[in-house]
Amino acid sequence: MFKKKYLLLNFAHPFGTETEKQYRILSFQLQIPTDIAGSRNPIELETFVREFTLRCINSDPNGEISGLIQTGKFVVCLPGHSQAAGIILAVLHGLSGHFPKIIYQVRTGDGFEPVDNPISLQTTRDTARLNRDFGRAVQVSRETKENLYRY
Repeated sequence: MFKKKYLLLNFAHPFGTETEKQYRILSFQLQIPTDIAGSRNPIELETFVREFTLRCINSDPNGEISGLIQTGKFVVCLPGHSQAAGIILAVLHGLSGHFPKIIYQVRTGDGFEPVDNPISLQTTRDTARLNRDFGRAVQVSRETKENLYRY
């Protein structure tokens, strides 16, 4: 698993102490107002979540968060609200130039615990591109070539 130099952007339930030993965790409580969550205007939801995500990232006065995101040294635990999760992924992809690794939690007797291995969304994307046949060469990221199916 990752060393503590990796940042975990947590938009879901709190993590236990074992996870805290492995990551530098920044938790953000994403509470979408009812009028926005139930709105038929997707621009309202997209604007709210995008601005919330950027505020979270920019909350570090030293700029360490944005540095870790730009270098890909972060993983994300997405919220259960699927539309918000998609917007967060789009914002992070726009900032870093690639899809992040994500982890998720499963319910245990004591609360929630993370699944051991993160999912590399960039590797998933690049692997899917290998299966796309448009009669031309498909470019695959260096990360995929080096770490295909290795987490």
